[in-house]
Amino acid sequence: MTGQDIILLLRGAYQAAAPLARAVPELWRRYLAVIVDGLLSTTAAPLPQPASTRPRPTDRNGGMPRG
Repeated sequence: MTGQDIILLLRGAYQAAAPLARAVPELWRRYLAVIVDGLLSTTAAPLPQPASTRPRPTDRNGGMPRG
C-alpha cells in the first residue's frame, strides 16, 4: 500500500458520496469508515496489482474513468 493508494481511496469515498452531497453532506464519512475498516483487516490478502508507477493524475477527475 502506498501513499498514492491512500489518496485514491480518500477520493473514492468523497466521489461515492458526491451525488448526495447536498442532501447528506457528511455521507462521505460513512464511506471513509468502510475503507478504514477494510484496511484494518487482520486477514488481508496480497494486493492483486503493484502500485502505479505513473505520475499523479492532474486532470479534473483525478484520472478516474468517466462514466
